[in-house]
Amino acid sequence: MVDLAVVLAHRALRGRRRVSSALLNAGGLTLLERLLRQLRRLGIPDVILYVDGFEPELRDALKGFDRIPDHVRIAAVPADLSAALPQDGTALVLDGGGLVDERLLRLLMKDDVNGFDHMGTPHGLAPSFRMPAVWLKEALAANDDAPLTERLAQRLKTEGRLIDARTIDTYVPDRRRTLPLLGMVPAHRRDRHAAAAALMATAQKGALDWPARFIHAPIEDWIVRLLLPFPVSPNMVTAATAVIGFIATWLFATGSLSDGLAMALIVGVLDGVDGKLARVKMMTSPWGELEHIVDKIVEYSWYLALAYFLSKTRESGVPWALGLGIILFAWAEVVQSEFYRRMTGRQIDDAGRTERVIRIFSARRNTMMWLMIPFAFFDMWYDGYIFMAVFSTLTFFVAQWRFVVRVKEFLSRHCPQAAVNFMNTRYL
Repeated sequence: MVDLAVVLAHRALRGRRRVSSALLNAGGLTLLERLLRQLRRLGIPDVILYVDGFEPELRDALKGFDRIPDHVRIAAVPADLSAALPQDGTALVLDGGGLVDERLLRLLMKDDVNGFDHMGTPHGLAPSFRMPAVWLKEALAANDDAPLTERLAQRLKTEGRLIDARTIDTYVPDRRRTLPLLGMVPAHRRDRHAAAAALMATAQKGALDWPARFIHAPIEDWIVRLLLPFPVSPNMVTAATAVIGFIATWLFATGSLSDGLAMALIVGVLDGVDGKLARVKMMTSPWGELEHIVDKIVEYSWYLALAYFLSKTRESGVPWALGLGIILFAWAEVVQSEFYRRMTGRQIDDAGRTERVIRIFSARRNTMMWLMIPFAFFDMWYDGYIFMAVFSTLTFFVAQWRFVVRVKEFLSRHCPQAAVNFMNTRYL
């Protein structure tokens, strides 16, 4: 078990003024605060911060940090760090002046991983090791001019404890795509823009519908970059999005259909902002998971509000039947997708090329709201509502087909008896 981390924050940024590279701001947080937040999420209770030459500024910086481990001690010189280390046990040794991929940190928490061979990975990777505390003591005591991280890496390499970072599975289920390992060690202030861009790139989800992919994404990125310097939390954005969403519901129900559609299109953009902001600023929380529930409630309220207004104006119950059909098929697809994710660990929207193409053109909220624009232009709201109902029905059955295909594929690969059963089934 690892319960101690040593964060090296002793390297200076290149430039006229001597400043710790750990205090470079990238994506709304300093590199050091970002790493400390990662350590807290991993459950590391104790951190020793090695600050050789930067003690005053780093002490001041720590006072303003949030969501970091409860015990962060400062070692100002090598002797202080050596004295603070236990005589036995294992510690994570990390570069506080780099972007460290959390997937690597999680691997380092395992007993069989001690470090990574960075060769061949994009940008290189910020030094990150798991080693006996005594090895770090020995490296600190060694009479060697090489940087401390290089000495530690050489020790692990000599012991045969490094694994090739290129062999790590880089698929991220909640992003529905493969993400290259995030790793940068900024050396200049100008590097903060590249670091922020790298963080923004990792925050983008894959397997999206066409409005989210081609229209919303650049607008979301612009809004997130605008919000990063300010104390705006993702939950604030979620709350504002929900308010706008329910305003759209009221507008639909009262007959201000064009205004309601405009509000719905705004919600489509803002819906991606809170998640990206949370991932870039390391502010994800259990409360953020409720956003998905609120999102569905808002979306379904639109369909019911449209059904209410159209049924009242046409004096017919058909719009109610259409609205309930849209909701039932949409909800069935959600349940089906969640079942597949829990069974396989992968989103069905990203199960293969066919599924990714289907997701682009499927009847999701964003797609249906954007496709309502031509119907709104010609004041054909009822026809547009019928179109949404038919579209959602077709989407469900296409999704059902791909669900069966992918479940068969997964079970046949992992369960011999299931493979035999499918082979003996005429229709599958």
